Amino acid sequence: MAFPINGVCYFRKDAFGDYVLIEDRVEIMKVGKHTLSHDFCDMIELYTLHYEVLQCLRKTTVRSTYVRLHEMKVMFETEINRRLSVAKN
Repeated sequence: MAFPINGVCYFRKDAFGDYVLIEDRVEIMKVGKHTLSHDFCDMIELYTLHYEVLQCLRKTTVRSTYVRLHEMKVMFETEINRRLSVAKN
């Protein structure tokens, strides 16, 4: 899954769990684990997934789908709040 930064620049995860920054279909750089940039990309990915779940949650009319999406929403919110509380300390 690609996460857009602007019109021509986006990042995605590679097979090793690192992020790859891509501009105009050319890899610019890799963002390795245990770096601040990797943490930023993780948070952007988490917020994007949370937003997508919220959009699906608003549109669904099936009860079982709603329950599963609500569980995912709570899971993402818990993880976001956990990471923010760690960053504050």
